Amino acid sequence: MYNFSMEFLKSTKTQVFDDLHGSYVISSFDLAYNISKIIDLVNPELSNHHHRVAYISAAIASSYGLNSERISNTVIAALIHDIGVMLESEFNELSKFEISENTKLNHSNVGAFLIDKVDNFKHLSNIISKHHLQYNKFPDTEDEALIIHLADRIDILLKRGVPAYYQRNNIKEMISSQTGKYFKPDHVDAFMSLYDKEFFWLDIEAPDKDKLLKKYLNFETLVMDKNDILAFTNFLSHIIDFRCSFTATHSAGVASVASKIGELFKLPDYMVTNLKIAGYLHDMGKLAINPYIINKNGQLSVDERIEIKKHTYYTFYALNSMDIFENIKEWAAFHHEYLDGSGYPFHLTADRLDLGSRIMTIADIYTAISEDRPYRKGLDKSKIIETLLSMARSGKIDGEVVNIVIKNIEEIENVRKLSQLVTSQKYHEFKNILFISSNNLKTDANDSYLTYDNMKSKIGYVLNIIHFEEIINSIDDLILILNKERRIVFANSKVLTYFNKPLQQIINRKVGELFDCINGTEDQCGTTEFCKNCFANNSIKQALSGMHALTQCTIEQQNLQIKQFNISTIPLQTDKGDFVLFILKDIDKVDKYIINNNFYSDVINIVGNTYSILEAYKSNSIALDTDLLEILSNNISLIYQEVETQRFISLAEQNNLHTHFEKFPVSFIEKNLKNIFSTAKDVSFQFVKEIDEIFADKIILNRIIINLVKNAIEAGDEPRKVKIKFCGDGKNYRISVHNPEYIPEEIQKKIFKTIFTTKKNGNGLGTYCIKLLTERYLGGKVSFISNEQFGTSFFIEFPDIANML
Repeated sequence: MYNFSMEFLKSTKTQVFDDLHGSYVISSFDLAYNISKIIDLVNPELSNHHHRVAYISAAIASSYGLNSERISNTVIAALIHDIGVMLESEFNELSKFEISENTKLNHSNVGAFLIDKVDNFKHLSNIISKHHLQYNKFPDTEDEALIIHLADRIDILLKRGVPAYYQRNNIKEMISSQTGKYFKPDHVDAFMSLYDKEFFWLDIEAPDKDKLLKKYLNFETLVMDKNDILAFTNFLSHIIDFRCSFTATHSAGVASVASKIGELFKLPDYMVTNLKIAGYLHDMGKLAINPYIINKNGQLSVDERIEIKKHTYYTFYALNSMDIFENIKEWAAFHHEYLDGSGYPFHLTADRLDLGSRIMTIADIYTAISEDRPYRKGLDKSKIIETLLSMARSGKIDGEVVNIVIKNIEEIENVRKLSQLVTSQKYHEFKNILFISSNNLKTDANDSYLTYDNMKSKIGYVLNIIHFEEIINSIDDLILILNKERRIVFANSKVLTYFNKPLQQIINRKVGELFDCINGTEDQCGTTEFCKNCFANNSIKQALSGMHALTQCTIEQQNLQIKQFNISTIPLQTDKGDFVLFILKDIDKVDKYIINNNFYSDVINIVGNTYSILEAYKSNSIALDTDLLEILSNNISLIYQEVETQRFISLAEQNNLHTHFEKFPVSFIEKNLKNIFSTAKDVSFQFVKEIDEIFADKIILNRIIINLVKNAIEAGDEPRKVKIKFCGDGKNYRISVHNPEYIPEEIQKKIFKTIFTTKKNGNGLGTYCIKLLTERYLGGKVSFISNEQFGTSFFIEFPDIANML
């Protein structure tokens, strides 16, 4: 299937030259055509699908009478129309004439999202978003999108292996039957004008459609410099990596590690750039691998390992068609080759592997073993060094490159983490698009199909719903919601894992029944003589009467095992009735800090309303209009303030906290602080803003500043002014929070220690959280000054990542 000369295997080491000297001139068509070759690797059952659809679209658009510019746009969009296909189920379903609405929506909007990030193709995102719209439902859709839909369905109907001309009557009958429903009648008429012309059907199967299309159409010429090519290859890495959640940032990591090693070797700038591009593209061949294997959460079988090894060969094949990547293709494709010839797929030896190839191999190994995967944690530095040294001693990888890595491992690790942090932000955007598409959220009552353009205006609201679900399911505690009959109406994911039961086997049971309590089986929980002295039972009663409770409870199970828990119960009052938030933490797993009532009680003031809205939405009894989404957004924003301190500390200490960097206005934090502390007595705020925007993880930074302000407010009993100042110099941000209270010297020494607090009801997590999050996740530092005359100011300083990049 893939034919190219293998003479390169006989060569000696590649002569390194500057692939990207000056600017590279390419037409928009050639760029899209090369992308389409990569996309077509994904589904070999529809060989050359994008090329064929592009030709059919061009013929219909021309016959219909579109002008040259619109035909060109139609062709380029057709070449990349399925770029958003990510799932095996989508591959299979798109091969059929009838497609579910979700499949249409998912891949169309994901494709539009990806293309929207590429300047040269941004204007085509709306066409790609709409290329499966049904004409009778959306008659005002652009002709370009409707024509691609028609061309796409024609090619799907054409069976491979049977001459297209012999199938024309069946195609005509099927398309005619859907005229006015799926397809615009005028477009079908244009197709029918081509139906009896032999050349049309023969051209569909012609091998070189690029020459055919370029002969009759003029396409825009693009002049791409190194930065353009870097951006383009970074975009390609997203198509490659975003198919799998646990390798979503892998290529970004490899690219940054490889280019950093190149810098440390003092290689010329063009070679460092080439290494970064090779890193972005090294796993391109995975597009031709079954998504099931790519996403498998566990060890691969023998056959699956054979299949996955093919990906480097396909990387070479895909890059071989792009002249611009003549030298880069070897660096990218040889990343699993070893110096002793034991690598794959070409089994090259040391005399054939140049420095760039050797760096790429080690960059890939380093990144892979550093990353966390669902089935294992990333190795620590000592284990990474041990692994690399072992492979170098055995003659598999280059010892000189390994030495450079070991000597500079801290710098290399920081670069890797930073690049993967930025890419994880883009992956979360991608996941949110996929979430919204798969749930087919509507912009208004008349919409039955949410396209990418009108979706973007709703993403901000919906993200909060997504984050709400993530927060509840990421808390390490067991969380239940009980109704006034004491039966379970909600359980978080930790409960399902703890009991190893599906949700339907937990809902509607009582707590004692769920735990198999010796005194409360079946329907007896809360009714027996023993229950009168049960702390869990009494805390539920307190919550149903409107009071918070925090206690410890011992549960004796039917098998005579003893379970001990810290329990917090909090009343929920909603328009659907009274409920109890029932939170348990296994005492055997209690962390070094103590969970107390204050942590949860602050959350519950707005949980009730949020819970009832979400339940109504899930039962389809309400629509997510703008007003309702505003309420959810505000409620959940408030819920964050208490939950996130506990969640972030737990995740941060285990290096499991995922970040989402974005640019946002300083006014977001100002508004949020005023909202959260609106009821604080005798407190006034002064905001000094020397900058208007910040690029950071909004939620983490918000959490840090809230903790600082909360500490400032609670520092004393006298009326006070809290001053919050935002500064930046293009390299670093500096934020300060000042209050007039003085911290005695003996206390200053203990600031930032876990559990240390000067407050009567404090838990000591606030300042510890500030330091942990600032240093570990913003790459910054925390400091403070305090004296009797001036008062106290806390400072956080962290780098402006956007300018660094």
